[in-house]
Amino acid sequence: MVRMLIGGCFCVLTVFAQQGTSPYWTQETLVPNLGGSSSGGVGTNMGVTSDGTIYSFFFILLGLNFDLYLSKSEDEGATWSEPVFFEPATDGAVSPVVVVDRNDRIHVAWLQRIPTDTVRHAYSDDGAETWSKPQVVSAAVRHQFNSPIITVDRQNRVHIMWHDGHPEEEGMPAEAWYNRSPDNGITFDNPTMLSLDDNLNSAFPRADFTGTDGDDLIIVWRDNRPQVHWDTYGVISNDGGANWTEVLVAGGNGDQWDPMSLVTRDGDFHVSWMQAQFGDPFVVDIWWIKSTDTGQNWTEGQILSEGERSRFSFYVYNRPKDLIWLFWKDERDFNTDNGNPEADLAGKYSEDGGDSWSSLRFVTDKGDFDVRFPAFVIDQEGTVHCTYSYSENDNQDPFAIYYTRREDCEDLDVADPTGITMADLTTLAGMWSDRESDLFMLVRTASCL
Repeated sequence: MVRMLIGGCFCVLTVFAQQGTSPYWTQETLVPNLGGSSSGGVGTNMGVTSDGTIYSFFFILLGLNFDLYLSKSEDEGATWSEPVFFEPATDGAVSPVVVVDRNDRIHVAWLQRIPTDTVRHAYSDDGAETWSKPQVVSAAVRHQFNSPIITVDRQNRVHIMWHDGHPEEEGMPAEAWYNRSPDNGITFDNPTMLSLDDNLNSAFPRADFTGTDGDDLIIVWRDNRPQVHWDTYGVISNDGGANWTEVLVAGGNGDQWDPMSLVTRDGDFHVSWMQAQFGDPFVVDIWWIKSTDTGQNWTEGQILSEGERSRFSFYVYNRPKDLIWLFWKDERDFNTDNGNPEADLAGKYSEDGGDSWSSLRFVTDKGDFDVRFPAFVIDQEGTVHCTYSYSENDNQDPFAIYYTRREDCEDLDVADPTGITMADLTTLAGMWSDRESDLFMLVRTASCL
């Protein structure tokens, strides 16, 4: 460690040599799991209320039993409560997903496997102390419900999406489904199939509407309509989700799959997906596009990821600043000897609607461990919260959930109050790396304490 006092500036610069992670992310803390194996899922399983309380919902496998539990932190993730049973669910529940609306109502959707396969929803207005009576969002199962996603727009309409079937299993073709509550979770409409009912797999519909108060919405999913590869299809609504029109968002050579959409405060549509090169499925990039006219026209696609292999993108939107985060799983350390992806979490942000993006920020650097099922949310203060799972047992049970956060402060390459750039610091220290956090500086200023 090197410490330097810059003349004429009342701030101490501290230089660290550290592997992998961006300096603005805190050290991870463990979310307790009663000695079992715990994990999230494809959707976001965490929420933050306006008082700063963080809620994590997850399933715990104890022996042969699996149930949903809740743990919370009231000290910025430093410590977590012992998990308690999520009362609205019964035995055999999985895949909890969470969103907190701007009035602090905590909405949770999950899959109830026992006694029958259903998508369910409940909400709490008192910090998860009590819950509404669970509602069945859908019971019209063909094969098996999977991978629910929940989001709420600023008109307090709750949107839940999922797929029915298994895209990797013969005889169980998946289709994308949706339902909404126009009255903030009190009642739900009838479930609607979003994808074409063609016995060709359509899976993992995803969207984030938390930043919009408009009626123009877009949901995207991966679609196997070409059969030889995947395309990204979507549906657009101009009436808040009451009606939908299908569109092809991204197609062509290679696979365009597992996308996510975001609608901003100005009504812009942002879509990202992972794209495998045709003929070389190992090489996978994260792509991004934007539409400012509700999907009639799109910008030219950009590759935001770096390295050979990145997968599964996740949006986080800072509405007051109109700042967009896009995170993904970075698998540049993929172990070809044993097939372990050794994934970490990384991302970039844009302050100008995607016209430019920051340099790459690493959230984790777990070495040989494979980081899975991340959840990203942003609170009203602009802090980005993240949970993720990994196993220290060769990617086998038990898994555990960990937490980290990033304060809403300025990065060095965006606004450095001392005038000292990363290049200057590199010259002083006589070292360099292609990862931001191999060498970094903490600036003790009012902008980020």
